[in-house]
Parts: sequence; C-alpha cells; structure tokens
Amino acid sequence: MGLFHGGLAGEEKNQSLSKWKNKVTKIIIATNAFGMGINTPDVSLIIHFNFPLSLGQYIQESGGAGRSGAQARSIIFYSRSELKLLYGIISEKREDIGEEETIERKIYLEQSLEKLHEVMYFCEEKYKCSQELLLSYYAWSTDTIPISSSCDNCGNCQCKAVDNPELINITSDAIRIVNIVEKMKEEFDDMITRDDIYSTLWNYYLK
Repeated sequence: MGLFHGGLAGEEKNQSLSKWKNKVTKIIIATNAFGMGINTPDVSLIIHFNFPLSLGQYIQESGGAGRSGAQARSIIFYSRSELKLLYGIISEKREDIGEEETIERKIYLEQSLEKLHEVMYFCEEKYKCSQELLLSYYAWSTDTIPISSSCDNCGNCQCKAVDNPELINITSDAIRIVNIVEKMKEEFDDMITRDDIYSTLWNYYLK
C-alpha cells in the first residue's frame, strides 16, 4: 500500500507513483489531486473516504477508474452526521457574513450549499441513472442529454431493474411545501427567515 499527498517530498511522490504504476503497489491512498494527469487503464476501484463537496470534485476523483472499458466501481463512504456537519459549517459561514463582505463571497457560499445538495442528491437517489446525472451536471442548457430507461451498468439502474419501483409525481406536494414556507415567512417576518425554515427541514431530513 502506498501514499501520495502534498506533505510528501517530490522524490517520495515519484517513488510512490512509480511503484503503483508498475503494480508493485496494488493500493494507494491519496488526496484528490492524485487523479489529475493519471491515465492508467486498469484501475477498477476508487473509494472516497471523505464526502465530495461538489459533483465536479467527485468526477475528478473517480475519473481514473474504468479507462480500459472494463467494469469499475466508485464508492463514497459518508454518514448523515457528516452531511449535517458540512451543511452546518457552510451555513454558519454564510450567517457570519458582515456588511463589509463582498457579494462574490456571499455568492460563493450559496453555491457551496447548492453543490453539497447536488452531491447528496446524487448519493441518495436510488433509481435515476447515475450516468445521466453526471452528464447533466456538465451539460450546457442548450445540450441534449441522451435519456434512456437504463444504462444497465450503474448501481442505480441495476437497483431499478431488481426493485421495479412505482414512480409517483410529487410535484404538487413540493409546491405546497414551498408555499407553506413562504406563508410562514410572511407571518413571522421579524422572527424567522426563509433560510431558518429550510435549514430546519434539511436538518430534520439528515437525522
């Protein structure tokens, strides 16, 4: 087993990488920067010990697997408590923003929460094709994403084939929830914010 991270000297990094490429080392533990520039065809398993903060980060970390065309797996280890902690850290930073903070800083924190939601949705979604979700992430609004009932490869599509779930449209329920939030905001404007309500709902979900 080898190591590859920023704390190693250049020679140590080169030796660790060389042993891994020459199959002297079968397993390597590394930071996400390790995947950049790696083009080894026979990587079959990537395990994410830390929860990716964006789908872009997840794709970068997973991109080295399966380049030979053979089946490969990418596994994320996480817990609801970890998600709650990450959400709390970003939310706290957002709440601590003062008047002197730049608009760019506020937008950055808002986008950080959105990206966290996207990764969580990707992990929690059981039946929507993972390949389609990743393609949609990098697509432009004018791009046409190929949609199929199943790619027959990702875990979600395999799970869908076994469970044969009944899909129910809950758009009307979601609209009711948003309307309730807006109504509460109107009635308790001085006491509660829209973000307070959403945070409460989010934390309840993460229990």
